[in-house]
Amino acid sequence: MLREENVLAAASLSELREDRDTATRTIEELSAAAAQERQRRRHLEEDIEKIEVERKEEKERIAEIEKERAKALEKRIQLESDLCQELYASYGNNDSDDEDEGQEDFDSAD
Repeated sequence: MLREENVLAAASLSELREDRDTATRTIEELSAAAAQERQRRRHLEEDIEKIEVERKEEKERIAEIEKERAKALEKRIQLESDLCQELYASYGNNDSDDEDEGQEDFDSAD
């Protein structure tokens, strides 16, 4: 009877060791998977940071381009304004000549 109990205990102990070994392997696999997941997450966070930096730099470049565009537009407006003033001044100085030429053109058309 004692021997039978020892055999059962040994078998039970063997099963427990197998269960322990299985649990140990499972824990190791899960630990490795968790480490891979942490590494993947770390890489994703690094990628996100790079994208955020690139986005910020792109926004800065766009803002700089918009500033340059606004300056160019202001310069264009000023040049057009200057041109209009010169044309107006030129027209104002040649007003009587233009009227005479216009009258001549009108007379010759008859």
